[in-house]
Amino acid sequence: MRVDEDEARAVHSPAAPVRLSPGLFVSERFGERAAQVVHDVLTAHDGGGLSPRDGRPPNLDVAKARAAAYDAVTGLGVITREDFLGLRLDLGDRLTCKIYNSLVAAGHLRPDGALVADRLPAVPAGLRLSRDFGAYRDALFTLVRDLNAGREPDPGEAAEPAWFYPSDLARLAGLNAAERAELYENLVFRGYIDASGEVLRPEFFADPANAARFAVNAGIDDVLPEVLSLLRAGLRDSQCAFTTADFEVIADRAVARRVAGLLEGPCTVGGRVREELRAAFARAETSLGLDEGFTEADRSAVAARVASILAEEDPYRFDLGALAALGLGEAESTRLVGALTGAGHLTDSLAVPLDRLAFFTGPAGATGLTLPGLEEHASQVHALLRSAATELAAATTEIVAVLTALNGER
Repeated sequence: MRVDEDEARAVHSPAAPVRLSPGLFVSERFGERAAQVVHDVLTAHDGGGLSPRDGRPPNLDVAKARAAAYDAVTGLGVITREDFLGLRLDLGDRLTCKIYNSLVAAGHLRPDGALVADRLPAVPAGLRLSRDFGAYRDALFTLVRDLNAGREPDPGEAAEPAWFYPSDLARLAGLNAAERAELYENLVFRGYIDASGEVLRPEFFADPANAARFAVNAGIDDVLPEVLSLLRAGLRDSQCAFTTADFEVIADRAVARRVAGLLEGPCTVGGRVREELRAAFARAETSLGLDEGFTEADRSAVAARVASILAEEDPYRFDLGALAALGLGEAESTRLVGALTGAGHLTDSLAVPLDRLAFFTGPAGATGLTLPGLEEHASQVHALLRSAATELAAATTEIVAVLTALNGER
């Protein structure tokens, strides 16, 4: 990694100070996402020798900077909502349209997108972008199921499409035309049907037990503060007219939050992928459990993003997959990792600790490693530890070199 010479010369220039930016860390080792993670961890690191006021390293403390750099590299595998921004998921496109259509239906926007200033509320909750249709959940589930009953194909035949149209909602008593339109749009938004009326998940409605999981409300209240802020900004322009595109960023952020929230627990813990799922992500074999209106294409895009993040982290971790090649079973591998962790050779995230990098990259590592009960594998295990430690040390050194150059040290 090399700091641009013009930037380096300007480090001490009061007129044009060089600020720490993600682009400074982009290299053959660090892609754009990794460089952003490095930048974010460094600037937030306590005692990292970086000024939180302007993002410039003042009098760099190399030891503290190295510790911060180590934390940045070992944090590459932590997944956050920002990792899912810009994926252009189908759910995001539907949410964009849902926000716009709801604003028009509620009278905050005219059909041509013009802002109705006197309809803007004082607080986000006043936007009222969605109604509560919970009372109709069970009846609607039964209606969709019954209208498509008896469509099971004969053996060897393709299933016929199932359909549900806006006019079918007339069978539910107590809804006016506007409410039926919103409820039908909710079904499209939630991914139960498409715009043509085809039921996209007929197997869901075939199982009566799914009635309790049937989501009939839009569930978009989390976007209300951002939507209201955007509308208020439009008050400054008397000719302001909104389009669906104006809400794309809000929708993108909302969907990214939902993805990260749904992954946490089933797939990730504290943002780190569960160890037993890492291989499945690498093979794109995990379903992710994203059933909140996400399409198959959405799930594939999210799985691919997670897999790419894990690939960024892999060089800096102890390679569990290699243990199988040594003939170790699951129980033996678990015992080995437990022994290495207990001895302080590995962290819980399977990285070599900062204070052990020199040990495993130096000549003493092989002779100093003891594995009670697994002595015959000591040299191979050391090689795995050495590989991870070497990569981690090189990455840490690269980051510190950038900080040093920015600080004007040689």
